[in-house]
Amino acid sequence: MNEPDDLPEIRALFQTVTPPPDLDRWRRDAQTPRPVPRRRRFVVVAACAAAVVALAGGIPAIVRLSGTPQPMPSPSASSDAPIPSPSTVPSSSGIPSLSAIPGLSAAPSSSPTLSRYDGDLVVTEAGAVIDGMQVNGSVIVQAADVHIRRVKIMATAGSYWVIRQAPGATGLVVEDSELDGRGSHDGIKQEASGLTVRRTQIRRVDTGISVGDGGDIEGCTITDVATGVGTSTGGSHITIRDNTITTAKSSVEAAIGLYTTTGDLHDVTVEGNRLAGGNYTFHVGEGPGAQEIVARHNQFGRSVHPKGGFYGPVAGWNAQAKGNMWTDNAWADTGAQISP
Repeated sequence: MNEPDDLPEIRALFQTVTPPPDLDRWRRDAQTPRPVPRRRRFVVVAACAAAVVALAGGIPAIVRLSGTPQPMPSPSASSDAPIPSPSTVPSSSGIPSLSAIPGLSAAPSSSPTLSRYDGDLVVTEAGAVIDGMQVNGSVIVQAADVHIRRVKIMATAGSYWVIRQAPGATGLVVEDSELDGRGSHDGIKQEASGLTVRRTQIRRVDTGISVGDGGDIEGCTITDVATGVGTSTGGSHITIRDNTITTAKSSVEAAIGLYTTTGDLHDVTVEGNRLAGGNYTFHVGEGPGAQEIVARHNQFGRSVHPKGGFYGPVAGWNAQAKGNMWTDNAWADTGAQISP
């Protein structure tokens, strides 16, 4: 590239000009880079270090976006909560009084104070009378001719039975009492001949009364069960009269379920009962040894299912079996007769 012809004259002109006194300071400021603030660099490094410590487990990695910091809960806050003892008496606010049991007259003029017993009560004396008690557990009857009356029994949750009539304990009578199974399998388990249950409330069990030979069930209210009164092993001389039996909505069994898979079932009378619920409300008479069964004057309700039971009112009935009789069994709301 050729230089301009007048370049020597221009250079000579600048050599005669005196620069301003601050020109060197401006030149130094323009050539020196601005330093990075050290405080910002420290914050970044500190944040990274804290994250490393948190990930290593040295401090809790807790981040609060807003609000006032709250104390961490104590590890023992929930684990140390007291566990109710089996002997703790549940609230009885939802349990009807004895006077509310259908068919029970004004009983004693002065209501007795129930003596309390915590734990399973085992009765071993023949002819014993258990009267006016609250039992927080189960009652196991191992002797003959025991009489239980005006007793409130609150079974321990998950017990197998509320009252067990053990083998050999013949002639048991239960009357004017309240049994709350709290999820037990049986309200009353009959394992000996001769059981009478009168004017007694039974609830929150799988089977209200597991009945056998010589069972007489009258004037009872049985609710919130899978089966009200039942047997699958047969039995004889059984009477179920004037009871109100309503199963739980989830029941896949029956308000009354009497049939046989291992024995004979005969000489049975089921009359004057008010029944609702189950897969079928009345499942009676099924099995080769079932005969001499009388079903009369029973009323079927729709309070649990529109058809009485989930599928209908009746199953298992054998009209051809010897001595079986079906008479005047009807819908409670319309009076229409029900054919088995």
